[in-house]
Parts: sequence; C-alpha cells; structure tokens
Amino acid sequence: MPGAEAGHLRLVTINTWKCDGDYAARLIVLERQLAALAPDVVAIQEAFASVDGRFDTAAHLAAHLGMTFTYLPERRKSRRVEGQLLDSHSGLAVLTRRPVDEHAFLPLPSTVDDGGRSALLLRWREGGMDVVLGNIHLSHLADGGALRRQQLESLLRHPWFAENEADLAVVCGDFNAELTAPELRGFLASPWSWRNACADLTGKLTYRTEVGDGRDLDHILIGPSSRVTVSDARVVLDRPDPEIGAMASDHCGVAASFYKES
Repeated sequence: MPGAEAGHLRLVTINTWKCDGDYAARLIVLERQLAALAPDVVAIQEAFASVDGRFDTAAHLAAHLGMTFTYLPERRKSRRVEGQLLDSHSGLAVLTRRPVDEHAFLPLPSTVDDGGRSALLLRWREGGMDVVLGNIHLSHLADGGALRRQQLESLLRHPWFAENEADLAVVCGDFNAELTAPELRGFLASPWSWRNACADLTGKLTYRTEVGDGRDLDHILIGPSSRVTVSDARVVLDRPDPEIGAMASDHCGVAASFYKES
C-alpha cells in the first residue's frame, strides 16, 4: 500500500474489543475494512495479545496492512479465546506507515477499580507532517468522571503536547464519555482549546448498548497549535461484513483526514 501523500494524513481509531465475541471472524473483518479505508495511522485500544505470542491483534493487523506498530501491553489477566484460557494483555497499539522516531509510555492516574491506565505516545514524520500522537483509553467507571478528567489532563500536560511544535498534535481513542460530559468539555475551551476533529459530524455514535441505545465514546482531538485542516471525518467500521456477517468490534471506529496548511 502506498504511503501518505505529502501534506495529507488519514487516521483511524478503533477499540478492538479484546478477544471477545467471535475473535477469529472479527479479525478478518478488521483486516478487510481497515484495508478498504487505507489509513496512514491506526490507533487501537483493547489490543489483545496472549503472553505466549500465539495471538496478537496489533501484530496481525500490521502485517496484513503492511504497516509497523508500537505496542503498550496493559491490564494483564487470563482471558478466554477459542475455548482456551490464556494469560494475556489488553493494551494500546498504534500502526503507522513509517517507523516512529520515538515513543513513550505514560502512566495515568487510576484506581484499583479502574484497573490501571496508561497512554501510548509517539513522535514521527508521516505524510509530510511532524506528528505527535497520544493513544488513550480512559476510565470505564460509571462514577469515573473526575478520574477521566485527571487522566486526560495528565496526558495533555506531558511535554510532548504542552511544549510541542508539531504540524499535527492529536489525541485519540476510547474516552468512555461524550465530549459534552462535564469532565471533558472543558478541554475544548480556553485555556486548553483542543479541537474536536469530528465537530461537523452530526449524529455521531460509536457504541451501541445491548438495549440499542447509542453513545459517542470514541474521539479524535487536535492540539490548538496544530497546522492542519480536517478534510474529512466520519464513523467507520460500523457495518457487518457482507460475507461473514460479523462486526469488527462492539465499538465503531472514527476516521479523520488531515492536510497541512501552507
């Protein structure tokens, strides 16, 4: 697959739902639907990997898409896959067309009930842009609003974001809350002034509960000093594969295309 056109970059973020559901079928759907999107960057949350190396969502997708990947193993526990109980991680990963120049793992505020959280940070050049990216999966706790705010604030205060001169500074992932939630909406206002890449997208829903309610939990935010324009933003990975019948995940993905301002 060709790399990003100079001055342009296409990003997809997706919570891949660990090894739950029909994992083997979902991997095929992820392969097919991501290949059709031809992204330059894929940020993954709940990236399943067994400790014995037999299963690895990020490595599998990177090989299929012809990309490199950086992986942060987290939340180690036994999980059942294909009838076997395996020691495994549910981590964060970022797939890129070009190898990254630098990456960092940032521990975030968490609690015992929250289970431990970190952020995966990367710096590299892609599509003619200097890029700084943070991949996150914020607290899932129903009463975790204050914790989610602390986690996002901790990431945005990291020097790579607070002191960056990148063409594109982006934070993406599963925020486990709408951007209108009290703990998150302040980051879109002064003094933070981050931008929602999907601000012009109406009716955006990325997660459907068992009773059919929709929630908007997955987001892409752009730093205030970024020198890019969003040329396209949409919900993706939101349809079952016509041949297999399975969805890629219990979450939909979010895609945004950026071009560098002159």
